[in-house]
Amino acid sequence: MSIKPLICVCIILAAGCGSAEVANVSQPEVQVAFDLKSRSAFTIPASIHLPSENPQDPGSNLQLAMYCPECARWYPAPPLDQIHRTPGVGKCRKHGTPLSFEGPLPEQSIEFQGVNNSIAAKQEETE
Repeated sequence: MSIKPLICVCIILAAGCGSAEVANVSQPEVQVAFDLKSRSAFTIPASIHLPSENPQDPGSNLQLAMYCPECARWYPAPPLDQIHRTPGVGKCRKHGTPLSFEGPLPEQSIEFQGVNNSIAAKQEETE
């Protein structure tokens, strides 16, 4: 077999490998926020930009939370620009383990007016 037919076969096979469908990457529907006043973690809609005021407790601020698997607890996250810049900022103060944005969702949630809140429905589905 000569090189030209081999190249044609490879091109034809490669052309058939592509797909017109775009992978559907879904955005998370909830995020975990930490209330600085009550020192508790809550689930909130992912569309809420943090830091934000807690609508259920005016004067209390919510900020993004990070989870420590050793403590099995949510903590307030440091500013995102400091996580990679400042050594030790993204680690648990007690254990020194890296904190994560993923962990078991808190049972408590906060509803925001005018936001489609499917958090309670999602929690009921998992139970």
